[in-house]
Amino acid sequence: MQAFRSKLGLDKPYFLLSGTRSDYKNAQLFFNAFALLGEQRADYAVLCTGGGELEAEFKALAGPAEVRVAILSDHDMVCAYSGAVALAYPSAYEGFGLPVLEAMACGCPVISTDVASLPEVGGDAPLYVQLGPHAAQQMLDHLHTVQDPACRHAMIQRGLEQARHFQWRAMADGVARALSRLAERTPSAPLPARLQSNDQLLPHRGYQLALPADHLLPHYQREHRLYDRFLPILARALPAGSAAIDVGANCGDTLAAMFDANPNLTYVCVEPDSAFYRYLCHNSQHIRQAHAQADIHLVQALVGKQVTEAVLAGGGGSKHAQALPASGQTGSSGEVHRSVTLDSIVEQTLNPRGQTVRLLKSDVDGYDHDVLASANHVLATQSPMLFFECLASNHDQLNAYKASLSGLYEQGYRHFWVFDNYGNPMFCAGEPSQVTQVFDYIWRQANHAVTRSMYYVDILAVVPQDKLLADQVVAQYVSAYCA
Repeated sequence: MQAFRSKLGLDKPYFLLSGTRSDYKNAQLFFNAFALLGEQRADYAVLCTGGGELEAEFKALAGPAEVRVAILSDHDMVCAYSGAVALAYPSAYEGFGLPVLEAMACGCPVISTDVASLPEVGGDAPLYVQLGPHAAQQMLDHLHTVQDPACRHAMIQRGLEQARHFQWRAMADGVARALSRLAERTPSAPLPARLQSNDQLLPHRGYQLALPADHLLPHYQREHRLYDRFLPILARALPAGSAAIDVGANCGDTLAAMFDANPNLTYVCVEPDSAFYRYLCHNSQHIRQAHAQADIHLVQALVGKQVTEAVLAGGGGSKHAQALPASGQTGSSGEVHRSVTLDSIVEQTLNPRGQTVRLLKSDVDGYDHDVLASANHVLATQSPMLFFECLASNHDQLNAYKASLSGLYEQGYRHFWVFDNYGNPMFCAGEPSQVTQVFDYIWRQANHAVTRSMYYVDILAVVPQDKLLADQVVAQYVSAYCA
């Protein structure tokens, strides 16, 4: 930083202006306000990064202040932001306002106008000036305020937090998803029913669902009358226009079943495995061709919070995550998946449309507790109905599921319906301890060679205001399949 200051001759606190100084960039406003500092101008410098000769009018308004004009490299721009008293950005119009974001990311306080996209980019981090007859006085006030240590610290912290919302990778992923959805919805020749010649086909309303030849779903459904039958009945009870999230969407079998029951929901399907994701895309295209109104969003991602990296292993239509150590070093040749939070997925796919999440389904073979942990904001603000699998293969997972239930209880989830792994509802509990006794029961079977009757449980968890609806749905389910 000192080398940067020395190179530009900046030995005093300086205000930074970015970009050209004419027309809509409105540097006139800053210099008008700066002139009101009077003799105090001598205590400051002004750094303008737009290049060219400083306009005579601005030089006169700057008075005794040192004014430097330069075109800076990316490295020097980081130094310029990091060392400035503030970025003054008095623009009268912006399509985005990238310097505001750059400044916040560098820990530089921002003084900006409240026009166009600037409040959207800056959020609550900058000090804003309203264009009008009092703009120069407001700018002057802000030039003083930004130097108050407490205010400055708060602005920097808010700016750093706001800047985290803007990521190039997130933007690229969003554009890729939008282009993918557009391509999927573009009318084209009829899709082949199968991806592979030996795929299994399951009939649905107006289309067929393709599954890999070794997928065991048809076998399980033939052997167990209730297997995977509950979610369609639950989906049917949800209000039109709300959203259902399917984490661990596999090939899209749960999506197809829920869509058949309620085509008026928005479905967000998340699947990390590349092979399953190809089937998910294929089957989603069939749904869209058969039902033009289908609102389906696909995300290829591993969802989690504590588990940051994993490889996937398994067969027969089911794969489970194997967490990697923090170093990411493993002897496995499998594809390494880096996790994202469910909160971030919801923010990118649903929040821009203002949709409410009414159902969160998770089936990720041992890490559903981590999926829920990554959805803390969604759970706290929207309280969706939850349907998730509890399959523990080790003590860490067992304890994590117990902790997850306690956490849900603290977040307001007071009612837990427990289903065995064949889909048969067992009981409704009002305390996590009642459910964790079942966890221990299954754990004893798995580890002490006693007669095994169960392998895992599924849990429907709801907040009190959804208790009546959940009761009705479970009663309809029992009546439809168990009477």
